Formats: sequence, structure tokens, C-alpha cells
Amino acid sequence: MGNEILALSDLIAGARQHINDALDHHLYSDELSDLIDGVSLVYYLTNRNLVDKANDGAPLDPLVRVNNVVLVGATFDKQNGILTFPTAPNQGDLVVAQYYFELMTDDEYVTYAQGLQNFLGFAVTSNTSGRWTGPTDNSSTIPTLYTDAAVNFVASKAADQMANLSGWWYRANDGDKSFDKGAVSQHFKEMAINLKNEAEFSRDGVYTRQGRREAPAWGQSNLRPQIDPQPRR
Repeated sequence: MGNEILALSDLIAGARQHINDALDHHLYSDELSDLIDGVSLVYYLTNRNLVDKANDGAPLDPLVRVNNVVLVGATFDKQNGILTFPTAPNQGDLVVAQYYFELMTDDEYVTYAQGLQNFLGFAVTSNTSGRWTGPTDNSSTIPTLYTDAAVNFVASKAADQMANLSGWWYRANDGDKSFDKGAVSQHFKEMAINLKNEAEFSRDGVYTRQGRREAPAWGQSNLRPQIDPQPRR
């Protein structure tokens, strides 16, 4: 068990689960009927970061219906949330785009994971730079003993960032909008604090089981773990 390594992809998937950002979690029906002018081909969707597959690889392709019929030939700029029609729909048509989207991209989760070296107190990647290059990087050196600590740490950073994006979360909600945006922000703030506490508890528990209270079980024994700075946006 101690020789097994936590893959970066599993780290990201775990963090997503903790803040309810699984790739197949947020399904949105975006009605565009009031925007259709009969001429324009390009329309901005309510959300960005559209996804086309779940963590297990199952397809989650976005689609658009015109008068309840799936339109063939429409294209989506998933990163920027832009829909392009092959021909302009008619003014008065019922036009609804349906898609899954993510609160944060894999690249953003990687940004938060870069702070794990300071948090855990040892090199978390074999890259000479000490940093991951992107979501598909396979250079992780994190023993699976630290899975809970690492996942909770990254999730805490993501939740902290979501607390600053409560207005966007409010607009993206596909249901009741009567809730307080401030309450949404506070929810994520509390989630971030709880996840950070869980991360520290899990990390320190490994240290204790290894007979060390302040030094990491692997790596430099004289390096005391530090919490990394707040992520920049």
C-alpha cells in the first residue's frame, strides 16, 4: 500500500467529488429563443467549460434542439461557451441547448494541486521543476497513504475560489433563484475551512503513524509542511 502512488487524474476526480463538481453533475438547459433574430449564427451560452464525457469516459455530448428536434451540424466552443448554428434559426423558433458543464477546469485543479509540495513537505512530482505540467501529467510521487490529505487540500482550494464566484454560481443555477447569493458564498467558505481541516488532520495522522509529528514520512525530515498561499485567479 505504501508503495502505491496517487495519480494526478485520481486526485482531480476526488477533489471534484468533494465540491460536487463531477463531470456528469451539472446538466443545464439553456433556452435561447428570446435571443434568436433569424440572422445570427453565433450565440453565447449561459455557462462556459462545457464537458463532453464523464470521468468514466461515458459521452456527455452537448446538443441543441430547434422546435424539439435535435439539430445536426451545430458546433460548440466548449471552453468559452459559444454555440454556432450551420444556418440561422428562424425568429420565433423554440431553441434550447442542453449540456453538462464544470465549475472548474482540470487545469484549475492542477493549479491548486501545485501547493501540495509545501503542504505535504516532500516532492509530489518527479519533474525537475517540482510542478505538474497539466492534467495528463503522470509524474506524481504522492504515496496513496496521503490520498485523503491531498484530495481534501485541493478541494479546499477549489471551494475557497468558488466562494468568490457566488454571483456566477447564482446565474448558472438552472432552478430556484430565490436563494441568497451571500449564503452560497458562505457555504463554500465553510466548505473550504472544513476541507482544509480534514486535509491537515489526515496529513498529520500519517506523520503520527510514521513516528513523526512535524516531518513528512517521505522526503526531507527537516522540512516542516506549510500551507501554500491563496490561489490566484
